[in-house]
Amino acid sequence: MQGCVGSQSLPLAEKRIRQNYCQCALNAYQLRYTPEIFSEINTYVVKIGKDAPVLINLMMNPELNRCAIQTGYRSNKP
Repeated sequence: MQGCVGSQSLPLAEKRIRQNYCQCALNAYQLRYTPEIFSEINTYVVKIGKDAPVLINLMMNPELNRCAIQTGYRSNKP
């Protein structure tokens, strides 16, 4: 959750939108994967290293899009 929310200073409204998006994404991730599968994914994420977030975002793309629509969150990434 901390990695999603980030540490940059945002206006309160934007911060709230981002927090809601991140909570939605976390809930979706927890619903999609069992604790056992999550543990296996985490093992591979550690091995992959810095490119792991790209893989996780790809795996969760449908859910992340739904969360963006529900919360009004717009990433500044292309």
